[in-house]
Amino acid sequence: RETRDAAVQAGKLAVLGQMAAGITHELNQPLTALTTLSDNANQLAERGRIDEVRSNLTHISRLAERMGRIVSHIKAFSRKGDAARAAVSVDEAIRQALMLVESRRRQVGVTVVAAPVPADLAVWANAVRLEQVLVNLIRNAIDATAEAPAAESAIVRVSVQPIEKWVRITVRDFGPGIPADVLPRLFEPFFTTKVDGQGLGLGLAISLAIIEDFGGRLTGHNAQDGNGGAQFIIELERVVKPH
Repeated sequence: RETRDAAVQAGKLAVLGQMAAGITHELNQPLTALTTLSDNANQLAERGRIDEVRSNLTHISRLAERMGRIVSHIKAFSRKGDAARAAVSVDEAIRQALMLVESRRRQVGVTVVAAPVPADLAVWANAVRLEQVLVNLIRNAIDATAEAPAAESAIVRVSVQPIEKWVRITVRDFGPGIPADVLPRLFEPFFTTKVDGQGLGLGLAISLAIIEDFGGRLTGHNAQDGNGGAQFIIELERVVKPH
């Protein structure tokens, strides 16, 4: 268990390392805007245009709040923390994962469509570790979809389906699909089809370990609807509130 926890932590730090450039970009944009707005506020104040100064200060406050949210979430994601199971909002976990992959999504021009999730739908998991799995799966789906030759195929779908005492989260891409010789080795540690430097081949192995620790299931296969691509399915125990 200690070895598994160490691998999970290493996996999280590897993901953050891969996303470092995107995170820097994500913070640089509001930083540039903050500089411009504060310079403008000084000039407006000298001219006595107080209403416009107030407007600029409101924008500055919102940008600072946005940067604070990004930094605090990255800190929470990287923290080792307790892996104990608790009730985790599915909607919140997906939202936070999408925020972490947003820079990569924009970089390759892929659209991610996440179906609405009921706010009260929760699963037994650990919030940060579930986000880690979702980041791995969605990022893989974005990378796979970016390889699709047709622009209209550049889409990733994230859907959620409650099934009795389980909740199924599906991440679907429209990329080239999983080759037959790769399918049996999908969750094998250090096995990767990505070029050197793009992945250690630990993402799926760690994701599987995390989901199984929660008492859930993680599977991956090619989509069967004739539209190509692959899908990965997480199944976790649903939190049922007593009546």
